Amino acid sequence: MKIKNIFCVMDPTAETQHALARAAFVARAQGAAITAYLVVPKDEDMADPEGWLETQLAPFREQGLTLETQIEHNTDWRQAIATAAERSGADLITKSTYRRPAVRRWLLRNSDHLLLKSARCPILFSKTDSTLAERGPEKILVAVNVNADDPERRELRETVTRYARELVEQLGAEMHVVNAFPNRMEFVHPPDLAKTFGIARNQAHVGEGAAEDMITETCERLGNPLLIMGAVIRPGVKGMVVGNTAERILNAVPGDVLAIVRPGFAKLPPQT
Repeated sequence: MKIKNIFCVMDPTAETQHALARAAFVARAQGAAITAYLVVPKDEDMADPEGWLETQLAPFREQGLTLETQIEHNTDWRQAIATAAERSGADLITKSTYRRPAVRRWLLRNSDHLLLKSARCPILFSKTDSTLAERGPEKILVAVNVNADDPERRELRETVTRYARELVEQLGAEMHVVNAFPNRMEFVHPPDLAKTFGIARNQAHVGEGAAEDMITETCERLGNPLLIMGAVIRPGVKGMVVGNTAERILNAVPGDVLAIVRPGFAKLPPQT
């Protein structure tokens, strides 16, 4: 997994740019360049976007990182992010995120949902309480579903696992795997899960119930590891359902999430 171009979504409403700190961490590890992207809604007046952006980037320029900037004015700023990332040739997108009430997630098209639905590359969603920016994760938790054996999800599971193994090797982190199952008919035997992924028995976590509940519980028990998960987002009506499993997990877990979107399922929105 070689990352050359990181597309960092800047948040002018936040005092601290967590996504930029994560992008800087990855850039130092990979020797990558960062594109700092600021999109300003056309109906809002931001006094000096160029000056604000340069102020945020100054400490990282002093560290010798390669940074470029993109400022865009767009009516639908949520839709604009994925299109701009694709245009820049991004290998990784970094974006800050935060927990939202369930009602807001179900009724509103938030930017995280639209990015999951439209992105063509992995997305690192950063949470404010993560330590990834400082020293990298000590543990990486991979969310899988070994009972899903259709070709699409099997391919996605293999891709997610490959990313995780490469990160474990690069960062010297400890790899854990979590698998939730909906009922006892689909029970996953922990030793089998450990053997499948080549990890110790105590690094394989299983449980019956909703995926977001089991994964969140495991994240909290492990001390907020970096979670790596796959997201199969289908076009059409199924892809428009706000509150899909990937988004519910993203909203529920307390730490950073690396979302791997299955190639070929993401569909870019029309440019405006």
